[in-house]
Amino acid sequence: MAKYFKSREVCIGESSLASLEIPIEAKQAPLKDILGESFRYDIPKYQRPFSWDKEQFQKLVEDVADSLSDSNGEGVYFLGAIVIFNKESNLQEIIDGQQRLVALTVLLACIRDLIKDQKNRASLKERIYQEEDELTEKKKTERVHPWKKLEGHFNEYIYKDGGSRSFLKDFKPS
Repeated sequence: MAKYFKSREVCIGESSLASLEIPIEAKQAPLKDILGESFRYDIPKYQRPFSWDKEQFQKLVEDVADSLSDSNGEGVYFLGAIVIFNKESNLQEIIDGQQRLVALTVLLACIRDLIKDQKNRASLKERIYQEEDELTEKKKTERVHPWKKLEGHFNEYIYKDGGSRSFLKDFKPS
């Protein structure tokens, strides 16, 4: 059941929109759906830059691994709330949760580059990046479109097969 957020007044330039109604809905969704064909995420300029470090990635990997092993692969892992605003058909602006979505995308890229099975590798690749396919008329799609500053890095290291391995070769700690 959708609830509505009622704003008393929203000012845009010189105009004012009184009693703007925006439906708010909470849902549970598996990761395969969150990073599936139905969703694309745009990280707006006002979001803080990506700030995860090695310890945070390690904790994410351990939490997911523990969840899977504790439940024989059938586990549910609570990722936390992700707040999105529907900009247009299947394009969402991330209001909250961008750090986790970017971290998961990076993690999936690393797993994609490590596994040997081509079918599973292709499946993971589609959760990260959909190449243009003229036959099915699918457009090139990034599941998570990062901040402008990170676009080049994502193109080189995340969207590209073998990109995470290239990153390890190119990375020079300061």
